[in-house]
Amino acid sequence: MPNHNTVIELSAKEKEVLSELGLNGRETLANIAKSIGTSLQAVKYTVENLESKGVIEGYYAIIDTSNLGFQSYRVSFKLRNTTKKKEKELVKELAKQENVSWLWQEHAENDIVIDITARNPIHLSNLLDNIYNILGENLENKIIHVLTELRYLKFDFAETGKSRKVLISLDQEPKTPNVDDVDLALLDILAFKGRESFVNLGKRLSITANAAKQRLDNLLGQNIISGFNVKINFELLGYSMHIVYLDLAKKDRKTEKKIITYLQSNPNIINIAQGIGDADIDFDIQAKSIAQLLAFVKELSWKFPGVIKNSKVHTVINEPFSSFHPLKKINK
Repeated sequence: MPNHNTVIELSAKEKEVLSELGLNGRETLANIAKSIGTSLQAVKYTVENLESKGVIEGYYAIIDTSNLGFQSYRVSFKLRNTTKKKEKELVKELAKQENVSWLWQEHAENDIVIDITARNPIHLSNLLDNIYNILGENLENKIIHVLTELRYLKFDFAETGKSRKVLISLDQEPKTPNVDDVDLALLDILAFKGRESFVNLGKRLSITANAAKQRLDNLLGQNIISGFNVKINFELLGYSMHIVYLDLAKKDRKTEKKIITYLQSNPNIINIAQGIGDADIDFDIQAKSIAQLLAFVKELSWKFPGVIKNSKVHTVINEPFSSFHPLKKINK
């Protein structure tokens, strides 16, 4: 087991390999070796070493659930009368709930925040009723935020300058995807095992390897799968996760686009979301210190004077569950 009290410093080669895997989590090691100008053996050793140290925790498909006919929401919960043990139990139960795609605990006015998908407001209401029953008398307040657009940014350790943006437009228009139960089962696997071979995928789905490849190509063609990424333990590298919520005084597409373009230039920002509700724009940022984070937030206000009315920084203290395919839960 890795020592979480020790910050791991990445070598130049490790940064290059992680950047390439961030661009495409299913890229062959041979192609990565060719891209960074080293041997296949060196890349294989580097990947295995990063996995053994716990820096690489896995690989996953980036799944656009809007193209499966779902709308995305963010729900924040303020709790009351809880203990550490009770909150841990609540988090464990919420992570099991259908359609919960991301769950984290914050050091802020909210205790637990979830991203959840639903086909329509009635479906959302039914899903939330189950969650309210779990929280019971421990629920003090909740805030529901409708996500309309998500820019998912891949972490570029080597600062290659290559495009790292995956745009997921969370449209509210219903979609009719061309998928069946086998496709959904394939998504279940790739959500947690993004580098699974076509041979193993075929065995798990009781189809041929070629059929598994064709189905994956179909999901990519419909943009149901937007790409593949590597899951990194940023804590081992000395980073902590923070979510910054921006409330804008000037709300128009042109202004928002300028802010988003500026945010995309920061290599430590990994998500930028827009929506309707508690904030106009929010972004997830990995920072090595609170001072570094606050300096960037202050710089942002200077860059756009009179535009950002308010900013709130929430620190993520625990992230027990995340998946781009929350529609089913499978054994990882």
